[in-house]
Amino acid sequence: MTGRLYPLIHALRDNGEAWGRALTWWGLVAFCAVSPISIAATNMAWAVALAGLLARALSRDVRTDGRLHRTDLDAPLLCFVLVSLVSVFLSLDILTSLVDARSLGLMVIVYLFAWHAKTPAQRKTLVRILVISSCVAALYGWIQFLTGWDFKGYYRPETGKVGGFFGLHLTYGEYLSMVICLGVGILLWMDATRLGRLRRLAVLGFLASALLLSGCKGAMLGLAAGLGVVFALRGGKALALYAVGGTLLFLALDISMSHRVSGDIVTLLQVDARQPIGPAASNAQRLCMWWAGLWISLEHFLFGVGLHAVEQIYPAFRHPLAIEPNQHHLHNNFVHLGVIGGMLGLAAFLYIFLCVFRLGSFRYRAEGETFDRGLAAGVLGASTAFLVAGFTEYNWGDSEVLMLLYMLLGLLASCGRQEGPLPRVQAGRPGVDPEGMGSALPSAPGRTGLTLLFVCLGAGLCSLPFLVVPASRSLRMGLLETSFGLLLLLLAFWGWKRRGPVPVWQRQACGGLVLCAGYHFTRGLWAGRQWLGVAEWFAWAGLIGFGLLSFLCCLLFRSYRKTKEPAILPDLAGIGALWTWSGMALVTHSLLRMATWREPLWAPPYIPLLLLTVLGACLYSAFRFSYWGGQAQRVLLALLGLCTLIHVLR
Repeated sequence: MTGRLYPLIHALRDNGEAWGRALTWWGLVAFCAVSPISIAATNMAWAVALAGLLARALSRDVRTDGRLHRTDLDAPLLCFVLVSLVSVFLSLDILTSLVDARSLGLMVIVYLFAWHAKTPAQRKTLVRILVISSCVAALYGWIQFLTGWDFKGYYRPETGKVGGFFGLHLTYGEYLSMVICLGVGILLWMDATRLGRLRRLAVLGFLASALLLSGCKGAMLGLAAGLGVVFALRGGKALALYAVGGTLLFLALDISMSHRVSGDIVTLLQVDARQPIGPAASNAQRLCMWWAGLWISLEHFLFGVGLHAVEQIYPAFRHPLAIEPNQHHLHNNFVHLGVIGGMLGLAAFLYIFLCVFRLGSFRYRAEGETFDRGLAAGVLGASTAFLVAGFTEYNWGDSEVLMLLYMLLGLLASCGRQEGPLPRVQAGRPGVDPEGMGSALPSAPGRTGLTLLFVCLGAGLCSLPFLVVPASRSLRMGLLETSFGLLLLLLAFWGWKRRGPVPVWQRQACGGLVLCAGYHFTRGLWAGRQWLGVAEWFAWAGLIGFGLLSFLCCLLFRSYRKTKEPAILPDLAGIGALWTWSGMALVTHSLLRMATWREPLWAPPYIPLLLLTVLGACLYSAFRFSYWGGQAQRVLLALLGLCTLIHVLR
């Protein structure tokens, strides 16, 4: 047996470059061809492409350079993986979450396309194959609708919602909406004859008709938003044409169908918890899931419950109007990720898309191949469609849609790395500029004022462990809190004799660690349902604190303005996650009131979450922008680390 393997290994090392290149390319071609048809075949396709990459890695041919290179999406993807692994470590069901973490491996699809679709011709070929295979799926959807036949047995004629080759009509609609946005972006920027444009427009119209047959309202809203982004990137005239043309088309369809279209839209968007079945009841049940997710996050605010542990805890927080006794996901990307990964997981998710939009905006503005510019605009539209559809569905957990998203991100990254940072805006007057970000602190106070702010907030945090009773914690949570204290001590003594400005990552680490310590010092106030007994008292205190902290946030907001450095994106992702969670709490409360559920805003979980998010935003912003490495600040960080360790031992 060993004698047979040696010739194969030597042949692989001698010819691995050629074999691996061919194997990877045809694996990517197969991926695009079967992506809308079979999830099993899609997984086999990217596995073949990965095998080709490994064959190239084992090759002796060292003349080929540039096989593997960094992309602009490395940092956000790595952050999401690390936060997910921390969530697995703290999960309520660690074994199940560990098994579910295998879905993180799908991120390799991004790099397979980014490393091997190097030329515009290759990207054109892959996109054409994807559109053709999507047309095959759309044709099969029409066959389902007209004949009621489905060889897989998924389609139910009584529902009138087709799903193509997918088992769920929601997946089918979301997939097609992203492909349509991609195609429209390329169509608007491509160089082609009028006949060629009309032919491609007819293909996209056919895909849109199949999307309508799916009956997926989230995908339709996502398509409208995604196309709006694509046309807006093309220019003001194109956006106005899209708005006017879309309105006229809608009115024509509505009048020709006796106002059935507008009536169906109103019916689909209704919310009424008193109805047992129908769209209104379905929407109300989604709100009940969001409400339960908000409650769960009070006890697992930063790190979540784990990747596959929602069903372990959902029954204990189930809404009184909920029909289903348990749920394994919460029908909203932002709510579900905020529950399973906490605010850090939601921030990592937002960080990915902030980097995607930054890279896409750079690529479509760059001079060069028009196809790549259209591809970048189309990917931005598809990403917008994905995010909008994710307000009503957990499509981040849908492998078919997620693999398509990873493919599009890989194609975007393959267009080339961003060539350095965008130009900075010079500071208007001299002052504190610890990062070289002249516009980040346009009217920042001097170092004395920054140190005073740092000392006041830090001293207040150091007193909390002795005033607030610690909440019950597991051994794993105790180990994590211990790591917070040790990291604060390390940050305090790191580079004690360093001269010059503090690196950006240290300032961000300072803000993040202080936020984590501040939450765990006060976790005993937020966890559990003790808010129910003192809701009125906490309501008044919460409203006053909310107003004061909001005012402080407004003062700190200027630190995020006018800067175009990449280092600002993690900051915006973290603050955006906190404000997104506050927004979801307010939206859920408003919609539940529309669904006949009367609940005061000052009742939990709303006031605690609003206080938590505003407090987190203020702590992170204040320490992130007021830390400049002074001796007094380092001493205070060391004391804060010691207080964290004392809090763990209490």
